Amino acid sequence: MTRKDARMKSVNEVFGAMQIIKLTAWENKFQDKITADRDRQLKSLWRIFILSSAMTGCLYSAPVLVSVVSFATYTTVMWQPLNATKVFTALTLFNLLKIPLIQLPSIIASMMQAL
Repeated sequence: MTRKDARMKSVNEVFGAMQIIKLTAWENKFQDKITADRDRQLKSLWRIFILSSAMTGCLYSAPVLVSVVSFATYTTVMWQPLNATKVFTALTLFNLLKIPLIQLPSIIASMMQAL
């Protein structure tokens, strides 16, 4: 947001002093300044987009990963055999956790935008 504010300040400055800029031939200087501000704004937006996409991808795959890791841990660490009762009970519980885990990225993204 601060990047956008800086760019908008530069644009408003140019619009406010258009005659002076034209008379003194400072168009290129101000164009470079606005372009630099826009580039910084786009870099910030790109970082936010990449981070949001990565978080969303991780959290959509979380229920599957939790199931696989839980079953693997149960069979390798506890040396217990998996049977249908245990698997379906665990999958039902994991399915109940699926919706809150899917909503988590949007909650985190909203919190990031609020900051």
